[in-house]
Amino acid sequence: MSLCHLYSGSSSYPYLDQLLNSFAKNISLDVNTISTLDSYDICLIELQEVDKELSRKIVKLFKDNEYTLIYFIIPENHTLFLFQLAFLLKTEAIITHTQNVEKAIEKIKIDFEHFKQKNDTNSKVNTFGFISSRITFIEILKEKILQRNSSSQNLCALVINIKNTKVLLTKLSIVKFEEALYNMLLFIEKSLSDKLIFSQFENNSYTILFENKNFNELNTYINDFHKKISNYMNKKTHKIINDFFTYDLNNRDFDEILTTLNKLSEENFKITTDNSHYIYQLKSTEQKTDLKTLLDNVYKDSSDLKILNIYHGLVINTTSEILKITDKNIYISFDSLQGVVLNMEKNTVLQSDIFPQDIYAEIKQINLQKKIAILENFKFLKSNANSRKYARVTTQIKVPISIYIGKSSVQGSILDLSIKSIAVRMKYNEKMPKIIAQKVSLVFNLSDSSAENGYIQLVLDAKIIFVTDTNDKGNYNIICDLDQYSHDLDIVSKYVYRRQKELIIELKKMSKLN
Repeated sequence: MSLCHLYSGSSSYPYLDQLLNSFAKNISLDVNTISTLDSYDICLIELQEVDKELSRKIVKLFKDNEYTLIYFIIPENHTLFLFQLAFLLKTEAIITHTQNVEKAIEKIKIDFEHFKQKNDTNSKVNTFGFISSRITFIEILKEKILQRNSSSQNLCALVINIKNTKVLLTKLSIVKFEEALYNMLLFIEKSLSDKLIFSQFENNSYTILFENKNFNELNTYINDFHKKISNYMNKKTHKIINDFFTYDLNNRDFDEILTTLNKLSEENFKITTDNSHYIYQLKSTEQKTDLKTLLDNVYKDSSDLKILNIYHGLVINTTSEILKITDKNIYISFDSLQGVVLNMEKNTVLQSDIFPQDIYAEIKQINLQKKIAILENFKFLKSNANSRKYARVTTQIKVPISIYIGKSSVQGSILDLSIKSIAVRMKYNEKMPKIIAQKVSLVFNLSDSSAENGYIQLVLDAKIIFVTDTNDKGNYNIICDLDQYSHDLDIVSKYVYRRQKELIIELKKMSKLN
């Protein structure tokens, strides 16, 4: 187990020697004296202060170093910018000067064992004996095409695209996801025993080559298999959703086949009148389970359930329980803070690991004293109710904001903000279509009691990543992704934290009145 202590200038951590000596292989490096970083199992980063240039350098050092477990030693006098850098590097944990060093060492060693197990599992999945590489697939394809030119052999392919990897990774650990993936691929391997080669063509796409089956025969064969894998997936709590395409390779040259396979592995490939005679798509293996069945399953199996509401940008997401279920309604429990928002909003979002999507529900009746609500009018949400993920808040008062691109600018007002992004509402402007995906500068004022006039002006670099259609009042909502290296993010972080505390106190006061 190797450990690197990466510092800038000097170290102030009082237990550094004890910590380093707990690991047989250890080294201390001044980040200012290196341009590259060797691979280490564990890295302790200790910075007294950090600026934009140093932050960029450290991020670059770890860019391709995904198998290192990173910890941050935070000095007694620190800024939130250190925590932002720790977040960017996906730090495992923070170590403080007052923390028990023996417990910190024990935690690092336990974390590393778990981390090593995860990487071993990933390596296992990436080296399945029955899964060939893209290069091997291409070599065999070339050989079979040459053979086909001198015979009447049929050649067809099956492309399997996994649709919901990102969704599953929000619900499962990497280890659990890789286990589910391994089991599914093994099921495919055993079920399609007469294949020629089974390969991973892209990250979430697998291609299987068949010979001695014409296109119609393959479609019949895969239709039968499709039923089998759908039944297999329907028994799983966490379902991997696949799209299937069959592809007739006969009478097509190598370059065309490779180009088409690349297109088939893309997420949004469409069947058209031009390609429908040689490409066939089977419906997704996703099982359309009705809402009533899902809610019944949560109730009968006592599955974990959460309810989610958003109050002025603050996410209120607490555990709940289905107490009773009828044909059209369910009775749920809630805690005091959640009850305040439920009563105001008259709706909520239900979340569970067994739901393919979050479920929206309206409040039919609520009893704040008994902490029981009756829900009705359920429907699936098209996206995650808290898809922006990062803690965000609305401002106390309307905050104007200017968006600059070069010498041009447009104006709007802040809807909500986080350390990652800012949502802005603005009137239609003919310049809008031109600024999508462009880098912009955001200029606005935030309240700050330490400032001379009670406000501080911020200038943040950003990129517009999302724009809604205009509503009936002619307004746009846009989301700006913030540059994570800006020092002004420190001010945003403090504001978000302070505003969250205000909102929580506000909710607690209201809950005591009920």
